[in-house]
Amino acid sequence: MTNKTHMDILNEAMVGQKITDVRWLTKEETEAVADWWDNQPIQITLENGVSLIPMSDDEGNEAGAMSTNIPKMETLWVERG
Repeated sequence: MTNKTHMDILNEAMVGQKITDVRWLTKEETEAVADWWDNQPIQITLENGVSLIPMSDDEGNEAGAMSTNIPKMETLWVERG
């Protein structure tokens, strides 16, 4: 359950930060995150070093896709390993 403390942590870590890199993880990087994942997700890196990697669920059972409102790129897919 999300509470004010969680939102405070997220806001402090992410609000106002610039995105410095967006890319699909390599197979080797994906295995370092979770060696049981079959798919390679994107990673969003912020200027303060925070990285965001989508997962299929909060247990980290698989890499996840992301929905966007970017024209012609409505879904950021996972690369199939």
